[in-house]
Amino acid sequence: MNDIVRLPKDVLDEIRWMPQHPDEIFNTTMFTLISIEKALMEWNREDKK
Repeated sequence: MNDIVRLPKDVLDEIRWMPQHPDEIFNTTMFTLISIEKALMEWNREDKK
């Protein structure tokens, strides 16, 4: 009986966690892209000197 009660709770926890996950991936990707962009801007400025 306990296992039947425990399983849906685990599934609910998974579902609750899922929406946060794509956000984390998106934020990490955006941070990486911004870092690359800043590095390229710095590099271009160095190049023009």
